[in-house]
Formats: sequence, C-alpha cells, structure tokens
Amino acid sequence: MKRDTEIRVATEKKYTTLYNDLKKFNVISEFHELFFVCVCLAYKKKRNTPLKKGEDRFFTNTLTSREWAAYYAIFLKDHKMDFAILKDEKSILKHIETYANAGMEILLEEFLEDYVKMTNGEPHLIPLQSKELPKSFIQYLLSEADI
Repeated sequence: MKRDTEIRVATEKKYTTLYNDLKKFNVISEFHELFFVCVCLAYKKKRNTPLKKGEDRFFTNTLTSREWAAYYAIFLKDHKMDFAILKDEKSILKHIETYANAGMEILLEEFLEDYVKMTNGEPHLIPLQSKELPKSFIQYLLSEADI
C-alpha cells in the first residue's frame, strides 16, 4: 500500500533512553522492531496502556508490510472487524501505540528488571550487565512465542 504521507509513531517519553540503550547494545537494530515486539507481547497478554506523555520515536516508512499487516489485524479484531475504519491510519497507530506501551511495561516487569536501573523515573540499561542481553532477549522472546 503506497502512502502519501508518513506518520510519526510515538512511544512513552520515559522510555526514550531505554529505546536508545537497547539499540546501542545491539538488542535491536531499529526502533520499529522493538515497537513491534512490544505490541505482540502486549496483544498476547491482552494488555494495553495509553501513553501519558508520548514522544515521536520513528516514522511509518520504517514499518515493514508484515508489521502493518499485524497492526491492521489487531485493530480490526479490537474493532469488531469494521473495515470502514481502516481508512484512518493515525487512529490505527494511536491504538497500536497503547499495545507498544504495555509491551514495554511487560518487558520491564518480566525480563529487563535485572538489566535496568531507574533514574528520575526512567529506566536505563546497566552497561556491565548488558553484555549478554541480545542473547537473553532472543531466549525470552522464544519462550514467549510458545514454539
């Protein structure tokens, strides 16, 4: 689907450093990948959390067609398969952002707690404890995937 305009995708502002740290420590390559993982985790656990203070993280032109397909499917399922509302991609993304936000909460609660320290209410990765993080992250995701 060709889009005329790119839309900014937001995440909770307090996760800015964590997003940057996870990229810096090679846990993810791009922000949209972490966003997608968070959406999937939260959707699986039937949890979404509205953003209190959103901050633009990336543009929709970085999303893959598979990510878009998953977001459309989630949105349709949550809105009783009303295809008429698919025309408003901003609304779709606002809805999906709530899953990404909850997914980050889940990551912090279930996986990242040993890897982060809180500074002024914001999580930051602890460098010395983050060496094995990319491998551990994959193991965590596989355990959550029920494969």
